Amino acid sequence: MSFRQTQLFKAILLLVTTYLTSGLGYYVLGYFHPDPKVRWTLFECFYMSTITLTTTGFGETLEAMERYPAARVYTMFVLVFGAGFLVYAASAATAFIVEGELKHLLEKRRMQKKIQALSGHFIVCGAGKTGLYVVRELMDTGTPFVVVDQNPERIERLRQMGCPFIVEGDATEDATLLEAGIGTAAGLGACLNDDKANLYLTVTARQINPDFRIVAQNQEIGARPKMIRAGANSAVSPNRIGGLRLVSELIRPSVTTFLDSMLRDTTKNIRFAEVTVEEGSVLSGLTLGEARIDVDPGLPVLALRARDDADFHFEPDTNDRLAPGVVIIVMGSRDRVEALSARAKA
Repeated sequence: MSFRQTQLFKAILLLVTTYLTSGLGYYVLGYFHPDPKVRWTLFECFYMSTITLTTTGFGETLEAMERYPAARVYTMFVLVFGAGFLVYAASAATAFIVEGELKHLLEKRRMQKKIQALSGHFIVCGAGKTGLYVVRELMDTGTPFVVVDQNPERIERLRQMGCPFIVEGDATEDATLLEAGIGTAAGLGACLNDDKANLYLTVTARQINPDFRIVAQNQEIGARPKMIRAGANSAVSPNRIGGLRLVSELIRPSVTTFLDSMLRDTTKNIRFAEVTVEEGSVLSGLTLGEARIDVDPGLPVLALRARDDADFHFEPDTNDRLAPGVVIIVMGSRDRVEALSARAKA
């Protein structure tokens, strides 16, 4: 809850308390009226409270109030303090609306409803140096995702980038992950700033969703096995990848330039991609030659990997069979990959 939301909540609570207290105060005073025949009802007391707090007046008072000095003194206190509370509540409400808090709150609720409708999406926890590149790649490839971060500057940067789904909060808390739709997500990227936070996030996420894929960032070399034991399917070290990239620039610059050109192409979005053959799909049981993936949708097949097989079969031939669970590694544009995915689904 933001500062303005807190101020508005306090103002409303104070206003309601004042209204109830003043109304009940009149009701209690009625029991001690000098005239035993006079008894004020709750409705009359709260009506008096309303016209007093709003300074409307109407020239009305409770029955025989003019003969009851204590009630008049009480009314004076209600007028002085109640009017002050009304002004405070009005200023808090005005600041809340003028500064855009109400609009932001409504937008947040609309976004939450859209996030809860997602399925098979990915969650990126942390939009820092590494997470920002993850977000950009997911946006470029049209992959549905939700970003979780609690840094206001990063959140504003994500909005300027056009990021569709953002959850503001601590990614290590269950409530925040549930708000990001972890129950129906396909995977999570732990990109927080330090290994301890990513380790805790991995444990938390794995407890909530035991079946989806978790990839964690690790800074220290020794943290990788801990991430795996904690429940991550894989752990990635930005330092290690940076070192490999540096070597690639030294010994195979043309290959590196080719990959960079492929990633920078915003018109075709050529990417390496993987598609899993599902049982009952049109590709299930066919040989690679019969499937004719190179013709329809027109993608080169770079490798195959059978279910429960850790090794890839590079340069597959036309006789290789696409059994259910086989992963097909291809390279091509996003629309062609989507077309192949449609053929591979049951």
